[in-house]
Amino acid sequence: MTTMLVLIGVLGLPAIGLRFLCVGHSCDEAATAASDVPFCSLEAELRSRISAGFREGRSPEVLAVARADSIAGGTGFARNQLAPPWPSSVVGGARVPIAFSGEGVVRTPIPEGTPVTGIAPTLAAIIDFDRPFPEVRSGEPIEGVAGGQGPRLLLQVILKGVGSDDLEARPDDWPYLRGLMDEGAATMNGDTGSLPLDPTAVISSVGTGGSPSQHGITGEFVRMSEGRLVRAFSEEAETPVIATLADDLDEELAQRPRIGLVGATATDRGATGGEWYGSTSDVDEIVIDP
Repeated sequence: MTTMLVLIGVLGLPAIGLRFLCVGHSCDEAATAASDVPFCSLEAELRSRISAGFREGRSPEVLAVARADSIAGGTGFARNQLAPPWPSSVVGGARVPIAFSGEGVVRTPIPEGTPVTGIAPTLAAIIDFDRPFPEVRSGEPIEGVAGGQGPRLLLQVILKGVGSDDLEARPDDWPYLRGLMDEGAATMNGDTGSLPLDPTAVISSVGTGGSPSQHGITGEFVRMSEGRLVRAFSEEAETPVIATLADDLDEELAQRPRIGLVGATATDRGATGGEWYGSTSDVDEIVIDP
């Protein structure tokens, strides 16, 4: 009986996968499953965000979408640890500020809904750097931002786990960011573009210019090829699938760029990478200080 059930389960996996991805016309017909909310009945926006955050072999094999946005955490997270929220039918918290300021930046509004995957390509345009293999990333340079003489130094500040809703709730707490937004190219209505809203996944999207479905860092904890759960960027974790802007700078310019990272946890390394090309001469300076 056990063998039969396992066999039936294995035979059913391809159909489940096709249904999950809405291949062909599988979403055109009404769902007959017992579930009240099968994947294809979700709103298109929610479905596309979940797809952008999913990477086969690294994401969970079962994804649950909650009705409320108050459910968070999962296997691997400590009891008192700030954990990312589950995807929910109430799509909230994905709105983030994006701002560019300084040399090589044109003062202009950034369109609402601009994804964070556009940050790395825009930085590359500001310093006039052509990244290799653009086809592996969904991010595109934000039009009209780059212009004039590019800078020799880039400083990138990422507000980890903080969105536009949080900032607007405390308007007096970010005068410096507001000043940068007033004098540069900015929007309060940028978009993480993917779910779950895991800071590790979003930071990697900022660093690479690709979505979690492309770079493979789908959260603070990712699955190994044999299914074991490990923390991203740990010694036993697999490397990201695509390179960061910093990786490409080092590789294309023979390690001449000075790359540094100050982070709160090792999972913040998605901002700069450092191991994608496997170079033994990489000398990036990394400081992790909780």
